[in-house]
Amino acid sequence: MSGKAEEIVQEVFYNIWKNKERLSISVSFKSYLYKSVKNSCLQIAQHQLVKDKYRQFVINRDSSKHYSPEAELEVKEINIAIDKTLNTLPDRCKEIFQLNRFEGLKYKEIAEKLSISQKTVEANISKALQHLRKNL
Repeated sequence: MSGKAEEIVQEVFYNIWKNKERLSISVSFKSYLYKSVKNSCLQIAQHQLVKDKYRQFVINRDSSKHYSPEAELEVKEINIAIDKTLNTLPDRCKEIFQLNRFEGLKYKEIAEKLSISQKTVEANISKALQHLRKNL
């Protein structure tokens, strides 16, 4: 299993465990688990598409000498909104999120680098993602 696939499964199990008292599973646990992993994969794929489109937009904008001031302003506003939202996270949570999402480190690598448990990394990534989804 790839590292990303393992992270998805770990995050699904973590969320199930975290919300175990509020969960009401009306189908078999196996079916629920498969559906949860599938939904997480689709959500990550959708998020990756948005990131890729944004990245392509920035590349096209930067490579073109004639881009509109409106487009430049829009990119600046998006970056400001992302930065503001990230800055409202606790410092440690922000650091862990940036190491994972912007520097591409895996949970295990972050845990070793910061001398914390992998579960702490998982919890902070989950917290950061929930915060970003809620506030963006």
